[in-house]
Amino acid sequence: MRDSRGYEVVAHNKTFEQVNTGKEIFRKNGVYVMDSHIPNTTNSYLIVFFVSGSNGDEYGQFPTKAKALSKARKMASLSLNERRKFDE
Repeated sequence: MRDSRGYEVVAHNKTFEQVNTGKEIFRKNGVYVMDSHIPNTTNSYLIVFFVSGSNGDEYGQFPTKAKALSKARKMASLSLNERRKFDE
């Protein structure tokens, strides 16, 4: 199920600590994508994909892995100075 913004909503019977997880799914040239489980209600969480730079830059959050990987590959292809223009 997806919410109105397109984020996947997953029902669960877990504690906050069990839900609040994530993993790195892409890393290249100082740019990475994290798949994060963000608590939404007491019984559901959202899967959000964050695109970040290892220097602290943030390039956005996305509702799908495909959109996040597309942005990450674009950012990784740019020089560090060019990437800074996209920091949110």
